[in-house]
Amino acid sequence: MGGSVVDHETRSQRYDRAIRRLREARKAAGLTQTELAKLLGVRQQFVSKFEGGERHLDMIEFLDVAAALGIHDQHILEICISSVLPPTT
Repeated sequence: MGGSVVDHETRSQRYDRAIRRLREARKAAGLTQTELAKLLGVRQQFVSKFEGGERHLDMIEFLDVAAALGIHDQHILEICISSVLPPTT
């Protein structure tokens, strides 16, 4: 099979931006990490670790966090593609 369309560094930067947007949304909602954790049914350390980059969220976890923060539909897509693939030449 062919190589990846996006290099690892670009994926990491996009992931970091998405997590930063979730953290900003949590703060904008006036929620602490502990309060978000309670909404998710997880421990506060879960939130701390994904916000701090120690743990990556899988797709379902990302959607659960977004839903707990009241982020739905089109806005989730905007977060995910806020750093779209570079244009092809």
